[in-house]
Amino acid sequence: MDKKSIAGIVACFVLLLVWYPLMNRIGWMPQPEQKPGYELPLEAERPGHAPDVSGEPAAGGEDKAPVPQVRRDVPPAGSQADLPPDVKLVDAKAMTVVVSPAAGGVAQVALAAYTGSDRVSPVLLGNDRDFPFLSVVNRAQGSEFGPARILDQGPETLQVQRLAGHDRQLEVSERWSLDPANPYQIRYALTFRNLGATPLSLADYGLLCGSMAAEPGTGGSRLSGAGATELAVDVAEAGQARPESLDVSKIEKLKDRDLAEMAGQQARWLAVHSKYFVLSVSPVSGDFSGYTVEKASGEENEDWVRATAYLPRQMVGAGETAEFAFSAYAGPKEYKRLQAWGQGLERIMRLDLFFFFRPAWMGALSSSLLRMLIWLNGVFDHRWGYGLAIVVLTVLIKTLFWPLTHKSTVSMRRMQKLQPLLQELKEKYRDQPQKLQQKTMELYREHKV
Repeated sequence: MDKKSIAGIVACFVLLLVWYPLMNRIGWMPQPEQKPGYELPLEAERPGHAPDVSGEPAAGGEDKAPVPQVRRDVPPAGSQADLPPDVKLVDAKAMTVVVSPAAGGVAQVALAAYTGSDRVSPVLLGNDRDFPFLSVVNRAQGSEFGPARILDQGPETLQVQRLAGHDRQLEVSERWSLDPANPYQIRYALTFRNLGATPLSLADYGLLCGSMAAEPGTGGSRLSGAGATELAVDVAEAGQARPESLDVSKIEKLKDRDLAEMAGQQARWLAVHSKYFVLSVSPVSGDFSGYTVEKASGEENEDWVRATAYLPRQMVGAGETAEFAFSAYAGPKEYKRLQAWGQGLERIMRLDLFFFFRPAWMGALSSSLLRMLIWLNGVFDHRWGYGLAIVVLTVLIKTLFWPLTHKSTVSMRRMQKLQPLLQELKEKYRDQPQKLQQKTMELYREHKV
């Protein structure tokens, strides 16, 4: 390794040590507010978001296909006092899940290990009051759900029951439970029971798979916008090796025929994700019968993306039940956790992206380097663990390729020393090309070039 390489590595290491104090001194890093603590607000206190999903075409977008409105209908405002309050399911090490029995579904997920721009309050996922996560819906016009009744409630579990359908002949039971052995994972069980005398169809029922805004809870630093912002829905369609990725621009361009094709396309899982976080849902067995996606605009004109999956089209006979189980993930885009969730969810990180292509060798190389960085970060167990890991990895790679680079450097330096002698040969044998070539080769052999 030459002196310049050693000097460069030392300079990088010194810069790593002084970077954070320097950014704090010049005011380029947000300072934490002095707060006694943070208590996750419930529905009555939570500001929430109300993205515009009126379905009106945007200017210049008259040919844009209208997206089906898929949301839970709640009882009228006059009966709000009789509705059950929000319930917190707590995994102290990972997250707090706020479930709204009244509106149905997960209203909010607070990640304990990740803080927002104030460096105190946790990052909140799914903070879209009109589109709760893990909530059953009916797309049919005029079909509403009755008031919720809590059947079972615990620190990590909640089960509610309500009646659905035009004549309230369908009993719907929903159960949300945390999985302490697998942080950031939520188990969701859905049971339909036909109380009537005639078969009922589940063709119009779907599952809300999440709503996400760009980089939720992040920001506050002048450097936070330096990287590209990802906001997309990835869908693992049945029979496809690689998930289909739909970013905001693609969703905006969807036409009626695209939405109709999605509605009949089976899918193994759906994932709504931003740059750092993801909400994903997958059936424990079988596939979704179809799906749809949409884009919404928030109160501050921020982009939101939403995804809905359709349940298998089946009939529930009189007095019979139909049960469905789902596995969900609501947390950071950490490679090992996404891989542990299974079914190739780690592909949403796009480690195989190489310019406009996604070759397998790029994915293997990137994932290997990432695993090494994660392992080294665990070895150092320091706030600058990843920075130190990058330095160590750089030294290892430089050392690995040192024989090749050293040989090339030595050869180049010898050529530089021979330049005056080569110039003399060119002047001496200007009119004798063959002689010039012979003498040049002799010179190379003599100096072992």
